[in-house]
Amino acid sequence: MLVTIGICTFNRCELLAQTLDQLTRIDVPADVDFEVLVVDNASTDATAETVASASDRLPVRYALESRRGQSHARNRILAHARGEWILWTDDDVLVDRHWLSSCIDAVRRHDDAVVVGGPCEPWFPADPDPDLLRTFPGLASGFCAAPYAGGDGVMNASGVSNLMGMNMGMRRSACAELFFDPALGYSDTSTAAGEETDYVRRLLSRGGVAVWASGMRVRHYVLPSRMTLEYLTAFTFGLGRISVREEGFPSGRTLLGVPRWLYSSCIATYVEYWIQRCAGSRQSSLDSLRQYHYFRGVLHECRSISSARVKNERLALSAR
Repeated sequence: MLVTIGICTFNRCELLAQTLDQLTRIDVPADVDFEVLVVDNASTDATAETVASASDRLPVRYALESRRGQSHARNRILAHARGEWILWTDDDVLVDRHWLSSCIDAVRRHDDAVVVGGPCEPWFPADPDPDLLRTFPGLASGFCAAPYAGGDGVMNASGVSNLMGMNMGMRRSACAELFFDPALGYSDTSTAAGEETDYVRRLLSRGGVAVWASGMRVRHYVLPSRMTLEYLTAFTFGLGRISVREEGFPSGRTLLGVPRWLYSSCIATYVEYWIQRCAGSRQSSLDSLRQYHYFRGVLHECRSISSARVKNERLALSAR
């Protein structure tokens, strides 16, 4: 079996070097070969040189994707991968020694598997602000999904959200003509992720199962810039947007195409933030600020959906 290890990267050559070095230490089953495919999403640092310097220790290939955005880079890997399975990780991840062998064991136990994933753990270069750690669950988890509670084996439908692009495998033949949505995933203009969950759900709708392998362990580096209040509020805004895509348009009477209760929720949480801040209660003010930005994200996505509906209706009318 040939496995393609796919890595999307952008301006993280030093972290990428550690990721590639760790891959030289993995256990490889005797009947398995692997290649590492690094897609450079138009970096301006020494990414190309970093990949080239690893070529004497790893079977590594380099490809450039000039269109910025995580989904564009992932689609480039889909287009260039040669393996029977594509095993995804990130440029800021350290994989466990048994990562590849655990993946292979899992898919061989389940012939109908089209997706396989495992747990991610945070790797903090410095201790995060305790108040931010308590307030923002994303930071506390290192921006990793919680481990799947169902244990090893076939996952239920609700467990799909536990799969993350930094630690996930896909059967390449099952991915034919199916692409990541460029409207999702990190980019220059968006911190809204969710492209892998969206993709996995569409992939599973074609048939096959998702499998959890607890031995497929990775550690995810948390950049200091992601431990800041500015980043965390933007990340929470993105979570609000994703919730609408995953759970559907919220109910309620609308104003300007948006449920009215969202306006009042935004106002109430923002006012509460300032009340708590003026009272000197940092933890309470942060809690309110997190809620405010989440509701902002929901409201923003509802506006986008509503505007698109109006535009489509106008186009339909003009076409008559």
